[in-house]
Amino acid sequence: LSEEQARWKPAHGANSLIALVQHLGYVENWWFRVCFAGQADVNLFPDDDPDIDFRVPDERTVDDVVAFYRHEWELANDVIRSAPSLDEPAAFTKRKDGVPTLRWILNHMLEETARHAGHADITRELIDGAIGV
Repeated sequence: LSEEQARWKPAHGANSLIALVQHLGYVENWWFRVCFAGQADVNLFPDDDPDIDFRVPDERTVDDVVAFYRHEWELANDVIRSAPSLDEPAAFTKRKDGVPTLRWILNHMLEETARHAGHADITRELIDGAIGV
């Protein structure tokens, strides 16, 4: 897709493909490095801008965003591999219903990624008309 197509939004309030990919990079960072590993110093979410993950600056290209996402998921994989158990509790949480385990975080991220992959597939289909199988 072109840069213009990657930034196209199918409706007001919807997200572009590039914004979905950037968001997934942010949530990989948040759940694995910040929450699970307790690496507060790598938190990409400023306290005063909780929606930063969906806003892609004009100067940030598709290649930049894809590289960012791949980098964050590689770092997340390092955190996962170093965990002693899937039942290990997160070091940090803002959740009111208890401290999530690595197992819960992995399941949540599967759901998060699958949900946005569905959004992305619909948006891509609207852009190029091709129906995936």
